[in-house]
Amino acid sequence: MANNKMDYKSAGLTQSQDGWHFDCPTCGKQRTYSSEFTAKRAIRNNQHCTSCSNRKREQENNGAYSKSLSFTFSKKDKHVERRLKHAWTMGVKERDGCCQVCFSEEKLHAHHIFGKSYAPSLRHSLNNGITLCEPCHREFHQLNGYTQIQFAIK
Repeated sequence: MANNKMDYKSAGLTQSQDGWHFDCPTCGKQRTYSSEFTAKRAIRNNQHCTSCSNRKREQENNGAYSKSLSFTFSKKDKHVERRLKHAWTMGVKERDGCCQVCFSEEKLHAHHIFGKSYAPSLRHSLNNGITLCEPCHREFHQLNGYTQIQFAIK
């Protein structure tokens, strides 16, 4: 009978005071997670660091992926974009009032459900936003990088 249990130690999973660690399978950069569960899930899913994930996505899309769309704006447009982004951020935070994952009211961030790079027409739609606290937002991007659908609502 085959043993289906994964050997996380051989994958490089270690624990320290500041969390659970393992190395990116591509570049060797150490990744840190706050919980053992999320670290093991990342290992099972063969997840890479954000830099390697972005590089891989760029190759898959023939260089079409860009983390920032700032090159499309003139100086005047950038000022308007900053004001729109601020209004969108405040609107999402005001609507939700707290982190929609852990219900914390500290250090709130507005997060796009569909990434700005993939759905530029939705970048200022309040329906395309969700409020996350800083730790939940950071952990989301550590686990998922910057993907087309940035948050699954169940």
